[in-house]
Amino acid sequence: MNWNTELKAVIVTALTGLMAYFKIIVIPILVLFVFMILDYVTGLCAAWVHKELSSRTGIIGIVKKVMYFVLIAVGIGADWLINFGLTAIDIHFEYGYLIGLFVTIWLIINELMSILENIGEINGHAYPNFLKDILSHIKKAIDDKSGNGDD
Repeated sequence: MNWNTELKAVIVTALTGLMAYFKIIVIPILVLFVFMILDYVTGLCAAWVHKELSSRTGIIGIVKKVMYFVLIAVGIGADWLINFGLTAIDIHFEYGYLIGLFVTIWLIINELMSILENIGEINGHAYPNFLKDILSHIKKAIDDKSGNGDD
């Protein structure tokens, strides 16, 4: 019995099952994960450039990013409750994870904006301003539509 092969098979089977279950939200979560890593790395670089590198700050950053996945889980939980309630009254909704998806997209936008800020800290704000403007506009539109704006 080869435990290594069996462990790989179990992991692949579990991930395949999750991808089949969550369908539409898997790719955005993977994209978020990549941008979270890029944000963390660019944040470390910015802190190093400004001689502000701190293990405590780094750990706090990791905890914040772990909490992003908790936020997504809450969104998915809300989606599940809505779908469960709709199914109970015989209404079938094709897109099952919209709240979780919107939370994930909102977090991706935050990560992209943070990456731009980190790059700006490293090289004196040399990045395309239109990119930050576009991201800010999208984030503001989402915040305004969701009632999360500064009004």
